[in-house]
Amino acid sequence: MSPQAPSPWFGRSPPRGHSLLEVLFVLALMGVMLALAAPNWAGMQQRWAVRDLANRYLAAMHAARLLAIRSGQTTTVCPSSDGQHCTASGLEQGWIVLQGPAATLVQDEPPSAVAGISTHYGHRTLPMAFAPNGLVDGAGLRQINLCVRGQAKASIGLVINQTGRTRWGPAQGCP
Repeated sequence: MSPQAPSPWFGRSPPRGHSLLEVLFVLALMGVMLALAAPNWAGMQQRWAVRDLANRYLAAMHAARLLAIRSGQTTTVCPSSDGQHCTASGLEQGWIVLQGPAATLVQDEPPSAVAGISTHYGHRTLPMAFAPNGLVDGAGLRQINLCVRGQAKASIGLVINQTGRTRWGPAQGCP
């Protein structure tokens, strides 16, 4: 057997824990990683917000179409900045659902809480009126573009055909 090498600690256990230099190095490394991840996180939040806005609007349109068919009265979905009347605002300001010739308010959707989203209308403008047979009043396709400022890839286009069917498409006309 060979003799054991003497311990530099002279019988004491080695110190436990980390030095100040090690802790500072790890904190600096974590700061750099967080700085790199922060812009992606903000972009992801805006992509989620525009998808949420689009999904809520599509749900309102589907409900309005179903209401028109069930009630036998024209039902209209239109942007509204005041929650009472159709206005020329964008969907990010909110929208309302009106039913029948008296334009009875059925639903009021509040504005989006996320900044940086704007609406640009494509082929046809709003309001979107559903006849009692479920078809969209007026002819042709309509396109609504939900644009995210500075992020073209996060922008969404909603295409609505005359039968009231919707599909996602690329956004067009976003600044």
